[in-house]
Amino acid sequence: MRNNPCPKCGSREIIPAVEVRDYDASSHRELTVAVRLPKLPGAFIHKGSETSNVRAWVCGECGFTELYAPNHRELLDAYKRSAGQQ
Repeated sequence: MRNNPCPKCGSREIIPAVEVRDYDASSHRELTVAVRLPKLPGAFIHKGSETSNVRAWVCGECGFTELYAPNHRELLDAYKRSAGQQ
């Protein structure tokens, strides 16, 4: 949907890069939604991680929403390392 019409209704009325938030009921704070992969999954300590906030592309016509990770390349590299592909 980032560069194409909505896959559900075909509309081109797309709202780009909307911030995605969650709500922590115990502390009454908003939280950023993110994805995270370990950089060095085999390490005993100091594994580190690759994280990315996610952004939403929302169809203004039907409301269909897709999430995207802006630093997807870094996430892919971390995934390949964890799967032993590099």
